Amino acid sequence: MSNAFAPMLVLAALQDPASPEYEWWSKFKAGSSVSVEVFVAGGAQAQDRLTYTLLETGDKELVLEMKGRQWNGAKYNELKGRKVTVRKGAAMPAPRRSDYKTKESEEEIEVCKKKLRCRVIEETWKEEHAHHFGVSVTDVKVRTWISPDVPGGVVRWERTHGGQENVRRVVTGWEVK
Repeated sequence: MSNAFAPMLVLAALQDPASPEYEWWSKFKAGSSVSVEVFVAGGAQAQDRLTYTLLETGDKELVLEMKGRQWNGAKYNELKGRKVTVRKGAAMPAPRRSDYKTKESEEEIEVCKKKLRCRVIEETWKEEHAHHFGVSVTDVKVRTWISPDVPGGVVRWERTHGGQENVRRVVTGWEVK
């Protein structure tokens, strides 16, 4: 799975009856867009640089176009107009884990030199990893900052594994139509 889609997985934690992603995009007009960069394993260089543009809106679904470059583990792939359909009411179920926890708060952060009041969702759970010498358990934490002022809603997303950041997605710009 590409790291560019990782923030979409956090939508499972929201447990809204309708698709949060649909709701976060549907209030904007066609042509609105958001640009993001994805950093992996604390890297200083972005692995993915993507722009999502709202092409079509409808009562039941909307269509986004994804352009940019995406790292596939060996080289960069240029994405030239890949279309993604987001359906209303297509929310993903929350993970079924006994140790899964979620909490919400609010926080003001700076994004592209603008102060944004964000809803923050923090998810935590434990992952087990089998090794030749046994099994280790690692804490995982995902934090998502959501602003209704930015197309797509998610302005920052971080995943830490064992206390070390391993994926970070940040908004680098947006345009509202």
